[in-house]
Amino acid sequence: PPPPGPAVGASGSWVETMVKLDMGVISVREFNSGAGGIPVIAFHGMQAKKRVVEEWLPACEAIAIKGVRVLVPNLHSNPQTKPRKLKGDEFGRIVRGLIEHASPSDKKAVLMGKSWSGKELIGFAAGHTSMVDKLVLVAPAVTVGAKEAVAKLSGIPLCVCWAEDDAMVEFKTADMFKSVSGLSLITAKSGGHFVLPSFTQPMVDFLVGG
Repeated sequence: PPPPGPAVGASGSWVETMVKLDMGVISVREFNSGAGGIPVIAFHGMQAKKRVVEEWLPACEAIAIKGVRVLVPNLHSNPQTKPRKLKGDEFGRIVRGLIEHASPSDKKAVLMGKSWSGKELIGFAAGHTSMVDKLVLVAPAVTVGAKEAVAKLSGIPLCVCWAEDDAMVEFKTADMFKSVSGLSLITAKSGGHFVLPSFTQPMVDFLVGG
């Protein structure tokens, strides 16, 4: 049986596992590893800083409390999968490998990404709609050129979170997503370029209900 859901902020509520992908083995922090259903996979931003790599953990704990299996890969744990090293479809190969690992029968997951990984997940989701159950993006680092991919997201439930004072990726960039049917846009007046605590409950509600 799956382990009980962790308390938010509880140390040791996740376990670290090593997952073998076609590009090598990466470290993954996992909540509720025995749980069935559609898993959630949360991808960090570009930088190797501990704060960036672990940024999703508080929100993922809150999601895991609902009994959901949640995976938080560390792409910096293998030299071949570091974000700045990835070319072409290599990020997509990582995403596909993790979905097939966590959901071998359904081959489907909820994908969450922030900044760099949010931008990359838009491209992945646009080309692999059957593998994406829902999509959560925090300040994805998109440019005008992403409009075509964004237009293909309309069949996927989409939650976009943004702080209005984000200095890294301007808040007005969120306008690009307003044409997506069923968009859930979560905003904060301030907080900068982070997965903010105020985003957590709206994310949980979007993914698994209150």
